[in-house]
Amino acid sequence: VNDTDWFKSYVEEAYNYGFTQGTSATTYSPYNEITRAEFVVMLSRALELQPSNKASNFKDVNGKWYEEQVQALYEKGIVKGNADGTFGGENKITRQEAATFITRMLTHMNVDVTVENTVEFIDNNDISAFAMDSVQYLATKGVLVGGGDNKFNPTNNLTRAEMAKILVRSLTLSNWY
Repeated sequence: VNDTDWFKSYVEEAYNYGFTQGTSATTYSPYNEITRAEFVVMLSRALELQPSNKASNFKDVNGKWYEEQVQALYEKGIVKGNADGTFGGENKITRQEAATFITRMLTHMNVDVTVENTVEFIDNNDISAFAMDSVQYLATKGVLVGGGDNKFNPTNNLTRAEMAKILVRSLTLSNWY
Protein backbone atom coordinates (compact mmCIF):
# COMPACT_ATOMS: atom_id res chain seq x y z
CA VAL A 1 0.00 0.00 0.00
CA ASN A 2 1.49 3.29 -1.10
CA ASP A 3 0.93 6.72 0.44
CA THR A 4 -0.84 7.88 -2.74
CA ASP A 5 -3.30 4.96 -2.99
CA TRP A 6 -6.97 6.01 -2.66
CA PHE A 7 -7.56 3.17 -0.21
CA LYS A 8 -4.57 3.70 2.11
CA SER A 9 -6.46 5.30 5.00
CA TYR A 10 -9.24 2.69 4.83
CA VAL A 11 -6.79 -0.21 4.84
CA GLU A 12 -4.91 1.28 7.77
CA GLU A 13 -8.10 1.84 9.74
CA ALA A 14 -9.46 -1.65 9.02
CA TYR A 15 -6.09 -3.14 9.97
CA ASN A 16 -5.73 -1.04 13.14
CA TYR A 17 -9.22 -2.01 14.32
CA GLY A 18 -8.36 -5.66 13.67
CA PHE A 19 -11.00 -6.24 10.98
CA THR A 20 -8.46 -7.35 8.41
CA GLN A 21 -4.92 -8.64 8.19
CA GLY A 22 -2.28 -8.62 5.51
CA THR A 23 -1.72 -11.45 3.09
CA SER A 24 1.80 -11.71 4.50
CA ALA A 25 3.88 -9.90 7.10
CA THR A 26 4.69 -7.12 4.62
CA THR A 27 1.88 -7.08 2.03
CA TYR A 28 -1.83 -6.33 1.94
CA SER A 29 -2.62 -7.27 -1.69
CA PRO A 30 -5.32 -4.61 -2.19
CA TYR A 31 -6.31 -5.75 -5.67
CA ASN A 32 -6.86 -9.38 -4.71
CA GLU A 33 -10.48 -10.44 -4.84
CA ILE A 34 -11.94 -11.81 -1.62
CA THR A 35 -14.16 -14.75 -0.91
CA ARG A 36 -17.50 -14.80 0.84
CA ALA A 37 -15.79 -16.49 3.80
CA GLU A 38 -13.10 -13.82 4.09
CA PHE A 39 -15.72 -11.08 3.92
CA VAL A 40 -17.85 -12.73 6.60
CA VAL A 41 -14.88 -13.11 8.93
CA MET A 42 -14.13 -9.38 8.56
CA LEU A 43 -17.75 -8.49 9.34
CA SER A 44 -17.71 -10.78 12.34
CA ARG A 45 -14.56 -9.11 13.65
CA ALA A 46 -16.07 -5.66 13.13
CA LEU A 47 -19.19 -6.63 15.08
CA GLU A 48 -17.12 -8.40 17.73
CA LEU A 49 -19.48 -11.36 17.56
CA GLN A 50 -18.75 -14.34 19.71
CA PRO A 51 -18.59 -17.52 17.68
CA SER A 52 -21.73 -19.61 17.94
CA ASN A 53 -21.61 -23.04 19.51
CA LYS A 54 -24.37 -24.31 17.24
CA ALA A 55 -23.73 -26.53 14.28
CA SER A 56 -23.70 -24.70 10.99
CA ASN A 57 -26.92 -24.29 9.05
CA PHE A 58 -24.92 -24.72 5.82
CA LYS A 59 -23.76 -28.13 4.69
CA ASP A 60 -20.57 -26.82 3.07
CA VAL A 61 -19.03 -24.96 6.03
CA ASN A 62 -18.77 -27.71 8.64
CA GLY A 63 -15.18 -27.96 9.80
CA LYS A 64 -14.04 -24.93 7.79
CA TRP A 65 -11.92 -22.17 9.35
CA TYR A 66 -14.81 -19.73 8.99
CA GLU A 67 -17.65 -22.00 10.24
CA GLU A 68 -18.27 -20.22 13.55
CA GLN A 69 -18.30 -16.73 12.02
CA VAL A 70 -20.72 -17.75 9.26
CA GLN A 71 -23.07 -19.31 11.80
CA ALA A 72 -22.87 -16.30 14.12
CA LEU A 73 -23.72 -13.93 11.27
CA TYR A 74 -26.47 -16.25 10.04
CA GLU A 75 -28.05 -16.19 13.49
CA LYS A 76 -28.05 -12.37 13.38
CA GLY A 77 -29.70 -12.39 9.94
CA ILE A 78 -26.68 -10.87 8.24
CA VAL A 79 -25.80 -13.73 5.90
CA LYS A 80 -27.97 -16.11 3.99
CA GLY A 81 -27.08 -19.13 1.97
CA ASN A 82 -27.96 -20.52 -1.40
CA ALA A 83 -31.17 -22.36 -2.29
CA ASP A 84 -29.30 -25.68 -2.18
CA GLY A 85 -28.38 -25.26 1.51
CA THR A 86 -24.79 -24.17 0.90
CA PHE A 87 -23.02 -20.96 1.82
CA GLY A 88 -20.36 -20.94 -0.90
CA GLY A 89 -17.60 -19.61 1.30
CA GLU A 90 -14.85 -20.29 -1.20
CA ASN A 91 -16.66 -18.34 -3.94
CA LYS A 92 -15.59 -14.77 -4.62
CA ILE A 93 -18.02 -12.21 -3.25
CA THR A 94 -19.59 -9.86 -5.76
CA ARG A 95 -20.16 -6.17 -5.17
CA GLN A 96 -23.92 -6.67 -4.97
CA GLU A 97 -23.59 -9.56 -2.50
CA ALA A 98 -21.29 -7.43 -0.34
CA ALA A 99 -23.85 -4.62 -0.43
CA THR A 100 -26.56 -6.91 0.94
CA PHE A 101 -24.30 -8.22 3.72
CA ILE A 102 -23.34 -4.67 4.68
CA THR A 103 -26.92 -3.37 4.84
CA ARG A 104 -27.98 -6.39 6.91
CA MET A 105 -25.03 -5.65 9.22
CA LEU A 106 -26.17 -2.03 9.50
CA THR A 107 -29.73 -3.15 10.26
CA HIS A 108 -28.31 -5.36 13.03
CA MET A 109 -26.55 -2.23 14.34
CA ASN A 110 -29.92 -0.39 14.41
CA VAL A 111 -29.13 1.82 11.43
CA ASP A 112 -32.16 2.74 9.32
CA VAL A 113 -31.29 1.60 5.81
CA THR A 114 -34.40 2.96 4.15
CA VAL A 115 -33.68 4.12 0.62
CA GLU A 116 -34.67 7.78 0.38
CA ASN A 117 -32.91 8.70 -2.87
CA THR A 118 -31.64 6.70 -5.80
CA VAL A 119 -28.58 6.75 -7.97
CA GLU A 120 -28.97 6.14 -11.68
CA PHE A 121 -26.15 3.85 -12.71
CA ILE A 122 -25.84 2.98 -16.39
CA ASP A 123 -26.03 -0.68 -15.38
CA ASN A 124 -28.95 -0.45 -12.91
CA ASN A 125 -30.73 -3.17 -14.92
CA ASP A 126 -27.82 -5.52 -14.19
CA ILE A 127 -28.27 -5.21 -10.41
CA SER A 128 -30.22 -8.19 -9.08
CA ALA A 129 -33.55 -7.48 -7.41
CA PHE A 130 -32.31 -8.92 -4.10
CA ALA A 131 -29.54 -6.30 -3.98
CA MET A 132 -31.13 -3.19 -5.47
CA ASP A 133 -32.18 -1.51 -2.20
CA SER A 134 -28.83 -2.31 -0.59
CA VAL A 135 -26.89 -0.95 -3.56
CA GLN A 136 -29.01 2.20 -3.67
CA TYR A 137 -28.72 2.84 0.07
CA LEU A 138 -24.94 2.37 0.14
CA ALA A 139 -24.44 4.41 -3.04
CA THR A 140 -26.42 7.38 -1.69
CA LYS A 141 -24.41 7.24 1.54
CA GLY A 142 -21.10 7.15 -0.34
CA VAL A 143 -20.19 3.75 1.08
CA LEU A 144 -20.14 1.61 -2.06
CA VAL A 145 -20.23 3.70 -5.19
CA GLY A 146 -19.77 3.07 -8.87
CA GLY A 147 -16.75 3.76 -10.97
CA GLY A 148 -15.98 6.92 -12.92
CA ASP A 149 -17.98 5.54 -15.84
CA ASN A 150 -21.23 5.73 -13.81
CA LYS A 151 -21.46 1.94 -13.61
CA PHE A 152 -21.96 -0.02 -10.42
CA ASN A 153 -20.56 -3.27 -11.81
CA PRO A 154 -22.74 -5.46 -9.55
CA THR A 155 -21.30 -8.80 -10.60
CA ASN A 156 -17.66 -7.76 -10.36
CA ASN A 157 -15.82 -9.40 -7.50
CA LEU A 158 -14.97 -7.24 -4.50
CA THR A 159 -11.29 -6.47 -3.89
CA ARG A 160 -9.53 -6.20 -0.56
CA ALA A 161 -9.15 -2.44 -1.09
CA GLU A 162 -12.87 -2.02 -1.74
CA MET A 163 -13.65 -4.19 1.27
CA ALA A 164 -11.63 -1.95 3.57
CA LYS A 165 -13.37 1.14 2.25
CA ILE A 166 -16.94 -0.14 2.50
CA LEU A 167 -16.42 -1.68 5.92
CA VAL A 168 -14.88 1.46 7.41
CA ARG A 169 -17.37 3.81 5.73
CA SER A 170 -20.37 1.70 6.70
CA LEU A 171 -19.28 1.57 10.33
CA THR A 172 -19.22 5.37 10.44
CA LEU A 173 -22.99 5.27 9.78
CA SER A 174 -23.50 3.63 13.16
CA ASN A 175 -22.71 4.54 16.73
CA TRP A 176 -20.43 1.52 17.09
CA TYR A 177 -17.18 3.24 16.01
